[in-house]
Amino acid sequence: MIDQFYSPGVKLGHLRCGALASHIDGFADHLSSQGYTNQTARLKIRLAADLSAWLSRRHLRANDVEDEQVDSF
Repeated sequence: MIDQFYSPGVKLGHLRCGALASHIDGFADHLSSQGYTNQTARLKIRLAADLSAWLSRRHLRANDVEDEQVDSF
């Protein structure tokens, strides 16, 4: 869960939105299992959330992502 990288009380709902919303907490768990620091994990989670929002604005789903979309992002 992304909560492990943030102080209690920090609102995190905006990070769990968009095309990748169902993957964000699993991604955070992976970062934790790999030993990422809180600061680095927060940067990576924010990037994933930004990608998620970007995909949603373009009406794309997670399985629609290909090199072209990554390059555009």
